[in-house]
Amino acid sequence: MPVYIAKQALVDGISSLPYYEYLFTVLKVAPWLVLLYLLKLYSGGATNTSERLMHSKVVMITASLSVIVLSCIVNSHSQGGTSGIGAEIARGLATRGAQIILLTQHSITDPFLVDYIDDLRTSTNNELINAERVDLSSLHSIRVFATKWVDNAPPRRLDMLILCGNTLTPRGGKIS
Repeated sequence: MPVYIAKQALVDGISSLPYYEYLFTVLKVAPWLVLLYLLKLYSGGATNTSERLMHSKVVMITASLSVIVLSCIVNSHSQGGTSGIGAEIARGLATRGAQIILLTQHSITDPFLVDYIDDLRTSTNNELINAERVDLSSLHSIRVFATKWVDNAPPRRLDMLILCGNTLTPRGGKIS
C-alpha cells in the first residue's frame, strides 16, 4: 500500500493523495511532537534495568520493636525486618546474595524467628542469614553489641544498615 501511494503521488501529483488537505497540518505538527518526545527521553535520565548482585555485602536490618534515630529514642510496635516491607527488603537482598543480619530484641531461640530465618534461607537459597540480639531502646545494649561487632577477630565489615521500624504513638502522645 505505501508503494501504491508513493506511485500515485509521483504520477498524479501530491494533490491526489488521500487526506491531502491535512498534509500540511501534519507536517507542521509532526516536528514538534518529535521534539517533545526527544525532550521527554532526555529529561527521563539514565535507566538501568539490571539487578545488582550483593554478594560479599553485609546488611543489618533492624527487626526489633524499637528504633533509635539520631539518638532519639522512639518506641514503636512494628516487627521491622520480619514483617511487612522489612521482610520484603530482607528477601530481596538475600535473593541477590547479601549476608543479612537481623537485629532483634527477642531471644535468638524464639521459634518464630528460627522458623522465619530457616524459611528465608530455603526460599532464597542463601545460608548467610543470621540474627543478633540487641535492644535498640537501650543505649547500653547498643554499645555492648557495637563493641562486640567492632572487636571481633577477624574484623567484621558492614556495608548497609536498614532501619525498618515504624513509629506508632498513642493518640495525643508525644515522641520523646
